[in-house]
Amino acid sequence: MTGEYGHRKGTAFEQSISAMLTYLGFKIVRELTSIDCCNDKHKAHESENREHSVDFLAQHMGNSPSPFCCFDGLTFFDCTASENLSEAQFTKASETLDCLRKTKECSGVKGAIVVTSRALTPPLKREMMRFKDMLCWDISRLNLYGAMAEVQNMSKRWKSNTKTDVRADISGITIVRRGSFTWPFQFYEGDIFHEGEQPLNRDSLKRLLLPISSMTRFNSVTYLRVHSLNGFTSDLPRLLGGVIKESSTRLRTIVIRPDDLYDYTRPWFAAFSFQQA
Repeated sequence: MTGEYGHRKGTAFEQSISAMLTYLGFKIVRELTSIDCCNDKHKAHESENREHSVDFLAQHMGNSPSPFCCFDGLTFFDCTASENLSEAQFTKASETLDCLRKTKECSGVKGAIVVTSRALTPPLKREMMRFKDMLCWDISRLNLYGAMAEVQNMSKRWKSNTKTDVRADISGITIVRRGSFTWPFQFYEGDIFHEGEQPLNRDSLKRLLLPISSMTRFNSVTYLRVHSLNGFTSDLPRLLGGVIKESSTRLRTIVIRPDDLYDYTRPWFAAFSFQQA
């Protein structure tokens, strides 16, 4: 998209990503700058000054849980609000990463993340495998991370647990916040963010609920919302009551209602999750 409207749209998108990164615990090291191109083979940058644009250089810091789809170290974020997402965008980001690593200040950049408001289609997912040290945050993942950022920004009084088990296709972040105390009960509220490649099923949810007992006190009730990047198996709402019963104890009760399951394969639903909650 070109012209004044395209410029305003791109700027607004970059500003929203900047805020989201901050809430997710990233420190923005460099923002909206450019570097000289140092490779004659980068034909996509044939302007007079031969420069690469750098939207953000950021690194996850602090105690907040880190998204799974990111690099452990300084990262180049390339944001695109374009109506189309193509291989050319990945090529451009890869070229910028290559030149960044040849600069004295940014030689230690771990990788690049293309951030887009479009959906990453299966062909583009396969195409991305050709690009070393590159990831993509598409609209579904942005919805998930946007909700995570909002949760982490809602209150400073929270505990978090990060659990990853690739063999069981389970990768989740659990964030629990203290709600209120009414003797003799302690009430908590929390969110589970699941990034597994497959829909969340009964067994995976049970494993994600295991840390709750170590994050809450005796005589407590914990109300949870579950956010899944790739949705849920069709039988999970029917089996939900059994999962909750098996995961609760006499002194620590877990409550998850069917409308607390947020399916991020349907972005129009996920985008309004917190208004509905």
